[in-house]
Amino acid sequence: MDTGFHFKFTNDDASRLLWGLIFFEICLVLIFAADVVFELPRPLHKLFSLDREVTIPAWFSSSQLFLIGIIFLLSANRSGKHEVVPARFLLLVGIGFIFLSMDEAAEFHENITRTLRHLEWAPQFKGGRGVWIPIYLSIAMILLVTNLRAVVTFWKTYRREALIILSGVLVYLLGAVGMEIVSYLFLRQEASTGLYQTEVAFEEFFEMAGCSVILYGTILFAISDS
Repeated sequence: MDTGFHFKFTNDDASRLLWGLIFFEICLVLIFAADVVFELPRPLHKLFSLDREVTIPAWFSSSQLFLIGIIFLLSANRSGKHEVVPARFLLLVGIGFIFLSMDEAAEFHENITRTLRHLEWAPQFKGGRGVWIPIYLSIAMILLVTNLRAVVTFWKTYRREALIILSGVLVYLLGAVGMEIVSYLFLRQEASTGLYQTEVAFEEFFEMAGCSVILYGTILFAISDS
């Protein structure tokens, strides 16, 4: 008896969701820009700032990552559905995204930096920033290498969905790592400048949009495997 879940979305539903999410993210960036230019009332600033934690944009990104993780976990739980792609690989991916969701909400990587920044041997940027980046990238590379066969199998079996997910991951990394490094190197000492605020807007938009594209690809994977 099949005890797994059945995904009721269609491809058109997934496409509409993607564009709806992108539209919402653009609105969040526009509200942030309005705050920078016009200085919105403090309650709105605290709710919609892209450069703070525990805000609507932060919880929105966390929710997307959590949903991606849940879909992978539920997919792994389908009995008899993953004789080609190992269920343990899908479980690992799901747990990884849920961890990223928790990180977004609970500031894990910021706390790692605060804890290790005083260690001279720890790789870091100016001002002791970015200690988390080599740690996270090293863990990601280890997991990739140790699960390379499953990654290749997933790519071959679900080529379109994997390509979309990979595109989303690259956009997400452009914001979460690429723009963050630019900020650490050139802009953090001028946190009140328009250039820094522009960087924040692009960084957070890339992160949110990357999550939306990953979610879109994940939903297409769940649909194709239903």
